[in-house]
Amino acid sequence: MNKALFAKQPEEGTPGLTDEQLASVITSVPGVRHGSTIESCIDDQRYGKWVDERTTAVTGGDIPGSDLMTFPGTPLVLVNGQQYQYTTASTNDEFRTFVVGAAGSTESTPTPTPSSSSSETPSASATSD
Repeated sequence: MNKALFAKQPEEGTPGLTDEQLASVITSVPGVRHGSTIESCIDDQRYGKWVDERTTAVTGGDIPGSDLMTFPGTPLVLVNGQQYQYTTASTNDEFRTFVVGAAGSTESTPTPTPSSSSSETPSASATSD
């Protein structure tokens, strides 16, 4: 799914994909399960408020699981509070080494939860692609 979304990524600074385009890209990925559930989630903006709240909080410096005082921009990868120092020359092996090393840390990273009344949180379990 990540590959499909990246391939259809609009130019930076543009409004992005419409909800219809987003649903089309996601449900066209081979192996995606529960396509109608995903489309429904997009249509009813189930996590819209949560995304808006977390985006505002993070860009304001409230970055869970870190001691960062300001949002450094994207990409931002944190594992057990440790920030991955991304460079365009980074390799998969370097990233894997960082994740494995940081995952062995004893620090705990809190799981973000929406502040709305919904008990659901977004999940990446819809597909493994």
